[in-house]
Formats: sequence, C-alpha cells, structure tokens
Amino acid sequence: MEELKRVELDPRWQVEAYSQVESDFKAGRRSCVVAPTGCGKTAIGLKAIEDNPGKSILWLTSSSTGIGETKKLIKEIYGKEAKEIFPRLKFLTYNALSRMTDADYKNLNPDLIIYDEIHRAGAEIWGIRAQGIAEKTKGNVLGLTATPVRTDGQNMAGKICRRSVI
Repeated sequence: MEELKRVELDPRWQVEAYSQVESDFKAGRRSCVVAPTGCGKTAIGLKAIEDNPGKSILWLTSSSTGIGETKKLIKEIYGKEAKEIFPRLKFLTYNALSRMTDADYKNLNPDLIIYDEIHRAGAEIWGIRAQGIAEKTKGNVLGLTATPVRTDGQNMAGKICRRSVI
C-alpha cells in the first residue's frame, strides 16, 4: 500500500496549536484555531483529517471558492484529488447545509466537523443548521478562523467550540 504523504506543520506555531487540538479531542472537547489570514489554518484542518483515517468528515466553509482552494491544496500536498485521498470527506458550504432537506440533514452524522471560517456559522440564514450539526454530532469539532467574533458580537468560536487555541 502506498504511503500517504503527510502535511507538514510549521514549527513556529502550527505544531503547538495542533498539539492543543489533539489534546482537546482526546479530552472530548471541541477546539478552535484562531490565527491571522494566510497563516495556515487549513493545514491544521488537513492534519486533523490525516489523523482520523476512515472517519466520516464534514468540512463546512462559506463558499464554493473556499472548497476549491482546499481541494487545490490537497492536490498540491498529496498529489491526488481529495476524494482519492480522503473518500469519506464531504465538503459543504454553510448555505448548502441550510438548503438540505430535513432528511438529508438528519442523515449527516460526521465523526469530525471542520468549520472553516467558523464565524460564518452564525449567519441568520444558515446559522441554526450550521450550529445544530455540531450539537448533534458525537464526534470531534474543529473551528478555524481569523475572526472568531462576528460584527454582530457573536463569538462563534466560543459558541460552537467553547474553546480557542491561538
């Protein structure tokens, strides 16, 4: 079997941040990485996927552009398409989550949820479902954001993950 190339975390901050995420997951806590735009939060999300092989993973993000960028990064790192490397990884936009039928929404039962741009999970249109999926999962939850507090004052990192790793 071919050895999976692994994402390399930056020792200046990502290694320590991911170590805290791992610790949170082992303790049954949710975790949120708060770091400036462009620092590599997505790599931490990919590391979490690597470390949960065979599990069902839901990656939520704000746009199809975000999904495309993450898939492109996966191809750059691993040399293969996302579905080839992580067959149980499902990408959805927050808006798509809100448009799902009740039956499809109820059938979502991921082992790991990654909220890319978790602050977007507080939007009026899709917020109920975006937050509700975390409440119904028995698996791990990882938030990623540069801005945990929304302009309306909601702290989504605190609300969904209840904990932030900076």
